Amino acid sequence: MGATAGDASSAEIVGRDRERGELDEVLRSLPDGGRCLVLRGTPGVGKSALLRWVTGRAVEHGVAVLSTTAVEDEFGLPYAGLHLLAGQLRRGESRPETGRLRQAVAAEEPTALVAQALLDLVAALTADGPLLIVVDDAQWLDLASWNALMLASRRVSDDPVLILLSMRDGTRTTARLAETDLPQTVLEPLPAGAAAELLDRRAPDLRPDLRRLVLAEAAGNPLGLIELATGVQRSRPVAGRLPLTERLERAFARTVEELPAGARTFVRVAAVDDGPDEEEIRRAARLLHPGLDDSDVQVAVAEDIVRIHEGRVVFRHPLVRSAVRQAAGALRRREVHAALGQVIVPTDRRGLWHRAEAASGPDDQLAAELAAVGRDAQQRGALTFAVQAFERVARLSSDPRTQVQAMMTAARIGIEEGDPATNVRVLEALSQRSLPPEEQTIVANMRVAVDGQAWVGDDHLVRLLDALDSLARLGESTFAVEFLVAFSLRLYFSNPGPDLIDRVMELTGRLARPENEKEIIAIRASVAPVEQCAAVLPVVRRYLADPGFLDSNTTIEVPQAATAVGALPESLTLNARVLEVMRRQGMVGAVAEALVHYATTTAQMGNALAALTHATEGRRLNVELGRSRWVLTADLMLGRALALQGEVERALEIAAAVERVLLPIGAHPMLAHVQLLRGTAALAAGKPELAYDELAAIFDPTAVPYHVALRFWAVPSIVEAAVYGGRQEALRDLLSDLDVYADHGIPVLAVGVNHARAVLAETDEGFLCALAFDDLSQWPFEQARLRFAYGVWLRRQRRVSDARTQLRAAGEGFTVLGAVPWAQRADAELRATGERVERQPDVRQSLTPQELQITMLVTDGLSNREIAGRLFLSTRTVDSHLYRAFRKIGVSSRAELTKVLLGGR
Repeated sequence: MGATAGDASSAEIVGRDRERGELDEVLRSLPDGGRCLVLRGTPGVGKSALLRWVTGRAVEHGVAVLSTTAVEDEFGLPYAGLHLLAGQLRRGESRPETGRLRQAVAAEEPTALVAQALLDLVAALTADGPLLIVVDDAQWLDLASWNALMLASRRVSDDPVLILLSMRDGTRTTARLAETDLPQTVLEPLPAGAAAELLDRRAPDLRPDLRRLVLAEAAGNPLGLIELATGVQRSRPVAGRLPLTERLERAFARTVEELPAGARTFVRVAAVDDGPDEEEIRRAARLLHPGLDDSDVQVAVAEDIVRIHEGRVVFRHPLVRSAVRQAAGALRRREVHAALGQVIVPTDRRGLWHRAEAASGPDDQLAAELAAVGRDAQQRGALTFAVQAFERVARLSSDPRTQVQAMMTAARIGIEEGDPATNVRVLEALSQRSLPPEEQTIVANMRVAVDGQAWVGDDHLVRLLDALDSLARLGESTFAVEFLVAFSLRLYFSNPGPDLIDRVMELTGRLARPENEKEIIAIRASVAPVEQCAAVLPVVRRYLADPGFLDSNTTIEVPQAATAVGALPESLTLNARVLEVMRRQGMVGAVAEALVHYATTTAQMGNALAALTHATEGRRLNVELGRSRWVLTADLMLGRALALQGEVERALEIAAAVERVLLPIGAHPMLAHVQLLRGTAALAAGKPELAYDELAAIFDPTAVPYHVALRFWAVPSIVEAAVYGGRQEALRDLLSDLDVYADHGIPVLAVGVNHARAVLAETDEGFLCALAFDDLSQWPFEQARLRFAYGVWLRRQRRVSDARTQLRAAGEGFTVLGAVPWAQRADAELRATGERVERQPDVRQSLTPQELQITMLVTDGLSNREIAGRLFLSTRTVDSHLYRAFRKIGVSSRAELTKVLLGGR
């Protein structure tokens, strides 16, 4: 490894004492943990010089350095930036992690897998000491590299690594940094004294009149001072109306234009190439200038345009490269891209991207190749790459409908990936086109999905269905299915009326094919969960029994369908296995969504600890991806988990915060989750009357939080609230109203009604029959809740021994799930029978959600490296969490940990 070529020393750095002091302190503190920092400022203000200085200081501190400069023309080439970074490593590097990163980049793997490979490399390199990763001109990093780097940068707090990015002020930098919370240092122009000092060092013999002119024109810009001083000494005028940066770029371009033809061609190819490989640049340059030889390359080096080190070509300043590529013009740049497309080996997809850049007009063959690449990337979960491919397809296709659908596909994938910048860019481009009515309607719905400012009603959704129907009739059934699935959750939380339900059923009937059965059942379950339950459940259970599906599938549609119809145990199993495959394939966007689904199911089933860990991780990932709606749902499930643990005040604060967001946008059916949270919190606080009132609103069609399917989720809890709040008669009326749904086979409703009948009957036969109900062991919280009710009734009947059996089992069940208030009530009732209860504190309650998640994966037999890969963390972060968990629990080995967590003490 080494620094980017450059000869800047600390003597060249003037007026930056504060910034140097801060960076020096950061380097010294690296053993305490890593971070990512941004240096930003105008072009030429000294960012690159400061990076060279900090690189030198890092070497003095014994810090290894990995550095690169992003290239403007690589912006659309997936992983081009990380390709450059990986190329910085010495040839023949023996570390397996180096090969893994190179392989992941070359194969254009999903963002999370590339980020994980980078984290693994960081862990390997920092085993010998701290590491500095420098990316100059990071605003030009391609989107795939940027996303992978951001994902990795959020996970290095336990690693001795500094990721230092320099970014040129502008709209692209502003947009990118707006999506992060990275700390920024803004480099301002040099003050007058420092500017004069720098000029005197670099041009000590400059005439006073020219000195005044340069200081005035440069206005504290260090590069301007140096280059303008050189210019005036060569009798070149410097004053003018052009901005300083543009004048500098013109000066650099003029220097290049004065080179011999061969040297000029070599420099142009180097400026456009997305890699620094000297031999690749030479081969492409020879296609454009067959007589090119070593002397041409040496001229470029002698003129200090480029520098060559260990076969890598580096420009002496990013503005030089920018000037060269801008001066080349569009025609010459396309010629260079075409040459690079020819010399890059066919197995390297970089060649395909260069050929796409070389196209001057429609090229349907190239568009078809890119569409195939995009579909493959989409299936692999490389969604950022897929978006870029489909955007290129739109530019290269000659068919207007193909262009529009490619852009719409890119936007839809962008929504799935949680990439706001892509969504805005593509939707804005679509809005500027003259679209057919069908596409106009779909784009309008996509805008609603992206901006989240309004919750659409039936009329809006009917227009969407009409548009998709028209596309299906034109032979675009796959396209129609994909978009309908994307809006299925919106349908679920819209309480659609009978006309809309019939419309969806009619459309899915025409779209139904064996190959998209999973999508069709998800749509039907979402739009009509009550009416479709009997038809959906057998399909869900068939998938559940298929080991091939569980072992390899990454689709969330089947567990989503199971959740929609209230088949929560089936949803848990399916979701867990699908999530495992998604993690393995690095589908971070899909994982973020699946985690929230999983947290929703576990929270509803009373598993506080599982809900807490999955909601916490799901929230973190969705925040990183900018998915505000998914963050809200994760918050709700986090609140449910906290309520189950007895942290009522925090739970209610979350409920209020989410409600403040949902009410203004009209997302009223989503408020059913808010009421479920408040009802759970009231039960945890021992306020059953309040709990009943909170939950009853979900059942009232005239109330704002009414939801046609989630009301059934509330049945088990409203039964508990009614029994202990003296509302038995109201409960009987409610059960009478629910009788009409008895034949629909909704599992969560059946479990709740089963509980209600037992507690209302208050007989041995009633309780025992309820406990024997349809494998109640799959519903452990409801089983424990029923045992508790039975035990309380038995104690009132003075059947102490029988009561103890039920209450003991209930307490153990609640404890395993982390439902602290319920476990405490069971223990209190048990003490009332005369039994001495000395339950040991649950050590899991002392762990943070991430510590708990990591320790439970240890009990599954996973190594720290495997855990890191599964959770998209660095191995050192896993080590740190595990170390803290060992101390909290009081164990010193993985075997002891497993014994405590699984076997108890």
